[in-house]
Amino acid sequence: WFHTVSAGETISAAPVIKRLMSRKLGLSVLVTTMTPSGSAMVSKLFNDSVEHLYLPYDYTFAVSRFFDRVQPKLLVLMETELWPNLINEASERNIPVICINARLSEKSARGYNLIRPLVGKLLGQIEFVACQYQQHLERFESLGLQANKISALGNMKFDIDLPAEIINGSSERKRSWGLTDRLVWIAASTHDGEEQIVLDVYEPLKERYPDLLLILVPRHPVRAKKIGQHFAANGLAVCYESDRNNGSSLSNIDVLIGDVMGSLVDLYGLADMAFVGGSFVQVGGHNPIEPAAYGLPILVGPHQYNFSEVMTEFEKNGGLITVLNGKELLERLTFLFGSEEERKKMGSAALTTIENNRGTTEKLTDLLETRISGIVS
Repeated sequence: WFHTVSAGETISAAPVIKRLMSRKLGLSVLVTTMTPSGSAMVSKLFNDSVEHLYLPYDYTFAVSRFFDRVQPKLLVLMETELWPNLINEASERNIPVICINARLSEKSARGYNLIRPLVGKLLGQIEFVACQYQQHLERFESLGLQANKISALGNMKFDIDLPAEIINGSSERKRSWGLTDRLVWIAASTHDGEEQIVLDVYEPLKERYPDLLLILVPRHPVRAKKIGQHFAANGLAVCYESDRNNGSSLSNIDVLIGDVMGSLVDLYGLADMAFVGGSFVQVGGHNPIEPAAYGLPILVGPHQYNFSEVMTEFEKNGGLITVLNGKELLERLTFLFGSEEERKKMGSAALTTIENNRGTTEKLTDLLETRISGIVS
């Protein structure tokens, strides 16, 4: 049983799930999510080769009934989904719990330290944690996780493998929406306070590059209409992704608002440049690997603690640039949109960074196969 929460985690977990299934271990695989976008991604990536259910909220009675129904042999949690009742129920039923691709930021570690006794008990019920980097390992150990129950294996999100249907779907939309010859900037996973910065940057960019389309994808789609109204009130032609079923051209549109859950990975395929949000506000940034997988140059703000090691890796190789404010964002975008050669150079560096960091999936597959073989035997 893999719990992958939402679309991003499902994409990350897919390679290890598929590799495990290819090893002919006689597995029946369940993937649970918490969001409709996660459910849709399970269907897109696996068709009917795995089962899918929504995980109930972490109430004791609900979790207990779920275990009664599912009867799992092994529970694999993606990243750091440490739900107390879920893990406690598995422990009481002697079902091993393994966390893969786990991460623990410095900020989160400080918060967990305030409830150290509870967290210590929780970690004691976990069989093994395969975390991303040495810094994460040290933070888990500082909270009481035994050294023999943790290892730093790298970030499996670097093993991203965009399915052909996603790539082909983005290419087809780019053609049918009339974007083949337009410059496209995507501002992804933005939060309150960042859209105004994006608007202030887009307006002078539009004067310099009249054909520039902005794709704005708020982290929470429920905010999409309000954001779109604000941009329209500033004289921009706005439309919403949810209204694009007819496939008509975007030739007269300035701003496309992404308001469809789970579609961000598709929208990246339309763009020439990406800004990854949650980084101009105290959110800690979001995953830059998905735009890098399309060979996009990436710009981010200064708040990066959720993905600090990943962003450092991209930046040192030249695929990502940190900008401190809207002024710097405008300067960088103005330069990059004026230089296709520089965009290709950054995009190539982003792809190279992904290639240089691949391999974690194979290590995790070996780890899980060993655990599964022990259970089966």
